[in-house]
Amino acid sequence: METAEWLPAVAEMIGVAAPADQATLLDLTREIAHAVERPAGPLTLFMLGCAVGGGADIGDLIAQVRARLPA
Repeated sequence: METAEWLPAVAEMIGVAAPADQATLLDLTREIAHAVERPAGPLTLFMLGCAVGGGADIGDLIAQVRARLPA
């Protein structure tokens, strides 16, 4: 199954919207995994998802995380 099929199916199953800007989220995951440690990428994105579910703005969160990444 491809990502284009998987994400909408899982989103519907759990009652959320599939991410609109998938490329940005994947890039951020990669940046975190390379700058910190590999497990930090998906776990950080999970936390961002929780924050967005609580009303936070995804764009603001992405900017904050990128600013926090080690050089």
